[in-house]
Parts: sequence; structure tokens; C-alpha cells
Amino acid sequence: MYLKQEQVPDMETFDSIRENFSKKIEEKWKVVDPSFLEVDRSIYHYPEFRKRIFRKIKEENLVKEKDEEIKDFLFKLVNENTAKEVVELFKDKPLEELKDWDDLLEICARREAAKQVMELFKDKSLDQLEDWEGVLQRCASWGAAKEVMELFKDKSLEELKDWKNLLGSCALGGAAKEVMELFKGKQLDQLEDWKGVLQRCASWGVAKQVMELFKDKSLEELEDWKNLLESYAYAGAAKEVMELFKGKQLDQLENWKSVLQRCARGGAAKEVMELFKDKSLEELEDWKNLLESYAYAGAAKE
Repeated sequence: MYLKQEQVPDMETFDSIRENFSKKIEEKWKVVDPSFLEVDRSIYHYPEFRKRIFRKIKEENLVKEKDEEIKDFLFKLVNENTAKEVVELFKDKPLEELKDWDDLLEICARREAAKQVMELFKDKSLDQLEDWEGVLQRCASWGAAKEVMELFKDKSLEELKDWKNLLGSCALGGAAKEVMELFKGKQLDQLEDWKGVLQRCASWGVAKQVMELFKDKSLEELEDWKNLLESYAYAGAAKEVMELFKGKQLDQLENWKSVLQRCARGGAAKEVMELFKDKSLEELEDWKNLLESYAYAGAAKE
């Protein structure tokens, strides 16, 4: 419950509340008196009062003490309006001091303070971040995916092999283009273990960029990538996928019917029909089902 304007206390009342509150925190700031919270919790959302509380925590470095009651108090206080202020309490602290606060930082990331949380990890090396993947996942999912990707800039795929889940979250969180920069210029055999991340990238707006990896590759080289190519066709890159089949004979495409069907349904039905141009009905006997799909997908005239 928030204070209405007419409920904001005058300074005399405010100081009385503060004095009452101060008595309760004299012994290691034991702030979580349930009855006190239930009756007066709305006062914590009064900005000036909040600032005084936070200043007290900061001045006495109570974050470092990892006091469970202070932690519980901050959990009860944090919301969309206060999360950034809570994160400020941890500014300039070494990561070792913050480890017991990771669950609170996750909550702050979800309460519109993900970018502020990411400031705590700025310029840190990957080995320093091994125990922080949960918090980083939250940040990636709640508005700070591009900031998370800054941690991986100029890193090799070998260095990033243990961070695949987080990279997938960054792709889903709006940083798919930044994730794709990690794969630029790589060969397909280097990307075998990265199919899950590439699929997430393709599904979130960069399918055409992903298709650059397959440019000028033979069908034999792409044999193990069929499932992903189907995803890319469905995610907006159907015409780009069809470029892989340009000039191919029908007997070369026998094992690619499912991909072609996805291309037809993904907006490239006419391009698919180009493969059947000038073919006899005998040659098309085994393609009846697919031709039905192509007609249904917008190539009936063809």
C-alpha cells in the first residue's frame, strides 16, 4: 500500500516515525518486526524515508555483514520503484561480498533494474562470473541482454563453450545480432556444438544473418543442418534457404523435401516451384504431396 499525498507525514510526525524505527535497528538493525512492517510498511515507499534507510545501510556497510534480517527487509521493500535504489547499495562492492545477495539481485533485475545490476559486473573476466550465471540470466531476460553480451566481446568460441545457455537467453532477450557477431567468419565444423544458440538467434529476427553462414555450401556439407534450415525458413529466411537449392536437380533434393515444404509455407512457394519448371509429370510423380503444399502456400498458378 502506498501513501496518498494527504497521508505523507509532516516532519514532526516523520521524525517521530524515524526515531521509532531507529530504536528498532540499534542492535544490528533488526528491522524485520512483522507487526511493525504490517502496520507501517507503506512508509517505506515514501522516497525521503527510503533514502534515509538506504543511507544508514550504506554508511554502516551493513550489506557486507550479510545480516539476514536486513536482507529480508530489502526483499520486502524491492519493487519496480525501488529496485534501482536497492542496487545502488551494492555499487563498488567486490563480487565476493555480493555472493550472498545473488537472489536479491535477481529480484532487482526482474524489477526493472537489470541494467543497473549489470554495472556490478562491468569489466569482470569470465572466470570471475562463473558463480553468477543465474543473475546474468535474469538480466538477459529482463532488458539487459546487450549489456550481458558486452562481457563476451572479443572472446573465442572455446572460451564461451560453458556459456551457451546464457548466450541463448541473450538471443531471446533482444541481442541476437550481438550473439551472431561471435560466429562471424566461422566454419560449419566449428559450429556443430552451437546449433541450439543459432536456432534461438534465427527465431528472434536474425534468420537472414544466420543464413550467411551457409552461403556457398554444398548440400552434402549441410546434411546435418536440416532441422535448423527448416527453422530458418519458417523464421523469415525462406528465400535465403532456397538459394541453397538453386540449379539443383530433383534427384539431389530427395532428402530435402521437409526443408522445401517449410520454404513453401514460409513465403517462398514460387521459388520452390522454379525447381519443377519444364519437368514432365513422370519426373514429378514422387513430388505430389509437396506440390499440393506449394499450391496451398501461394503457388497454385505455377
